[in-house]
Amino acid sequence: MFTLLTIRGREFLRSALLSFSFYMRRQNNMAKKLVLCLLTLCLAFDFITPGPLHENVSMSMTPRAHKKPGPVKSIFKRNVIGCQNDTQYLFEDLCCDSCKPGSFAKRKGCTKDNPTTFCKKCIDGEEYMDNYNYHHECLRCGHCDTLHGFEVEKNCTIHQNIKCRCRSGYFCNSSEPCRHCDPCDECKGGKILENCTQTNNTRCDRTEIAQDKTASIVAPVVVIIVIVAVIVIGVMWCVRKKKKTAEYNVKQEPNGMVTALRGNGASPLSRY
Repeated sequence: MFTLLTIRGREFLRSALLSFSFYMRRQNNMAKKLVLCLLTLCLAFDFITPGPLHENVSMSMTPRAHKKPGPVKSIFKRNVIGCQNDTQYLFEDLCCDSCKPGSFAKRKGCTKDNPTTFCKKCIDGEEYMDNYNYHHECLRCGHCDTLHGFEVEKNCTIHQNIKCRCRSGYFCNSSEPCRHCDPCDECKGGKILENCTQTNNTRCDRTEIAQDKTASIVAPVVVIIVIVAVIVIGVMWCVRKKKKTAEYNVKQEPNGMVTALRGNGASPLSRY
């Protein structure tokens, strides 16, 4: 019936367009005639070209192979037929009820008398489905990776996926959804201005931390300088003492006299 009305509508539109074109030929305004004639030709080509233009159309049409429509065509056809966008889907020109959240379509499709889809519940704790659907399986539950600082906030149910959050002492350092958690700063030796939260790191007083860092660097340097100075002074003292001792050599003569000579033995200094 719809096809027959479409064909008759095409013939009526063609006749109207041809009559309108004949009328425009008798007008004097050339620009108007040219524009309207071009519009007439475009509309005539668009509506007259496809399909046979005869009235002898059989009402009993042989079934043809079902071709899956594209996304845009399917949505347009579903809206024309009158299916509900959220809770129904189009199946062979029928509006079938979608499966509710927490279930999936065990067998897709329905009949004219019964629009209900054969649905099956998801496995609790392993699968979920959070919207109306006609998918052939549920979605797998995720997991919270403890190695990246996560912990479970809400367990996975048949209606929603698992929800994770950063555990105590960690914060999320990435955009939503959070990919990993980083350890919070401890502000060692400094004052805490703001405590660490789920989304922000600890805020520390950097002035005190800088002073502590300076002190921690200067103290070892001073100790090293003192140690080096003590070692240098000790070495210098030992060298000087050894040098003074080496300047005098004691020599005992056969007559029992003791002569103190200089280090090179050139001349005696004293006799005893």
